[in-house]
Amino acid sequence: MIKVQGIPVSPGYAIGNAFIIESESENLIKYENLSVEEQLNLFENSLSLSKKQLAELIEKGSLSKTETDIINFQREILDDESFCNKIREYIKSGLAVDKAIQAAFNEAISELSEASSSYLRERVEDLKDLMVRLLKNLSEQPEEKVTLNKKSIVVAKLLTPSAFAYLDKNLILGIITEEGGTTSHVAIMAKERGIPMIVGIKNATYKIKNGDLLILDGYSGTLIINPTSRHLDLYKAKMAEYNKLMSEVRKYLGIKATTKDGVKITVQANVGNENDLSSSLEVKADGIGLLRTEFLYLERETEPSESELIGFFKKASEAFPYDEVIIRTLDVGGDKFPKFMKIEKEANPFLGVRGIRLTLKHKKILKNQLKAIILANSKNNLKIMLPMISDYNEVVKARKLLNEVISDLKGEVNELNVPQLGIMVETPAAALMTDVLSEVSDFFSIGTNDLTQYMLAVDRENKNLSYLYDDMHPSVLRAIKDIVIKAKKPLGVCGEMASEPLAIPLLIGLGVRKLSVNPPRVLAVKMIINEISQKEAEELAESALDMKTASKVRLIVKNYLKKKGIKLL
Repeated sequence: MIKVQGIPVSPGYAIGNAFIIESESENLIKYENLSVEEQLNLFENSLSLSKKQLAELIEKGSLSKTETDIINFQREILDDESFCNKIREYIKSGLAVDKAIQAAFNEAISELSEASSSYLRERVEDLKDLMVRLLKNLSEQPEEKVTLNKKSIVVAKLLTPSAFAYLDKNLILGIITEEGGTTSHVAIMAKERGIPMIVGIKNATYKIKNGDLLILDGYSGTLIINPTSRHLDLYKAKMAEYNKLMSEVRKYLGIKATTKDGVKITVQANVGNENDLSSSLEVKADGIGLLRTEFLYLERETEPSESELIGFFKKASEAFPYDEVIIRTLDVGGDKFPKFMKIEKEANPFLGVRGIRLTLKHKKILKNQLKAIILANSKNNLKIMLPMISDYNEVVKARKLLNEVISDLKGEVNELNVPQLGIMVETPAAALMTDVLSEVSDFFSIGTNDLTQYMLAVDRENKNLSYLYDDMHPSVLRAIKDIVIKAKKPLGVCGEMASEPLAIPLLIGLGVRKLSVNPPRVLAVKMIINEISQKEAEELAESALDMKTASKVRLIVKNYLKKKGIKLL
């Protein structure tokens, strides 16, 4: 038996036999002796073959949203004539075709690696993956696709996004890699699929042999190779307990969240695409507390049409005809921009023109969204939410645009259902001015991700500062308390904190009555709420506000939940 420690990136347990994915052997073909014309032809053939392979992956129809986004990004690179022309020019200048491809990609990789945007930095691994594909296809050999023939734990030095996309997810019990990080795209895809994963297991492909029995603990990051019967029994018991807990969670399907002393809590879903909308219906969420519209704009050359916007908004509205559906207006900037928008490069984009600041500069986009929401509001359950508000006048200007749209539509439509207009509270300015903003806002939703980032002056994507980023920091809790007290309108929480088991009792104790979470967390959140009382939650929150550090806050909540016998997923 060998026990090694890695880094957990996707939770869960797995027991099964190892399936080793061997590293690609280095291409030994020499291209220097070929003519320029022959090398250009090789590149064109590789380019054509790579496009075909990626198109086939998309046509499979079994990819997740993240997988599809990555493959489409790679297809766009191959369709970028300026990028491909750079490779052609390198070949014409005397570089061998493989060196020309590497030179062009390394330039792009170097540029993205230094980008201030985490979104762009994360694209580096997608570029490396695509570069390897082009280099392999130079040989014109048939593509080697890894095929699983039974349920296994996949072991690799590094699993690329496209290699993961090819694998049959129903046969993957877990994933172990030597390289990779918590924010790598494969880690995100594994979490999206509910596949346990550990990274950072040094020399995994040498220590582990094909068929070795493995235990993978995606919570602690522990890997056990050829375990003893004692360890097998221990982890089988853990898996049984986990499955039992999952069964208990499923009992809350269709049940309203109510504390033991009768306080009703609304548990809504965060939706970022059509898959999320379907998942929200499956878990019977109490409506949609955050419908992100960015996916309708990103990765495309033109702005979505009015009919596209109305179609999706109407679909969301009709999915929850008796519950509210809160649509956030376009929230781009910082780390993501639509291709069709001309945006000036900023030194600090997360403190720059983003969210409402951007759409007030591009009023046509905002007015088109507002119009589509009104026209889709036949069920009268749609609401409009403005992101990144830091100034009273931003809300006033947005409301003025809404009134202009309403005025224009009155001449075209007989009956209008005018949606309420609310705001995200995610800046310290909005948190301190909630009482004033209540004058021009119909409701509030606390975006704890950005609020924590700005309250603590910590870039949440900066690995060197991850020890400081904690949404349970006493300062964040005090800010939430102040917002709840000052808000004279309905209020909810839609950040990651709303689905954090340790934070749920605190939020309820601070007076929050509405939580919006990712669809897979809806039932678990309901379970926790139904096991606690409002009175105890208030006492716990008061104690937490007196703590000096986030770690102390977490400790007192853990002790409370342990005392209550509440187990956490």
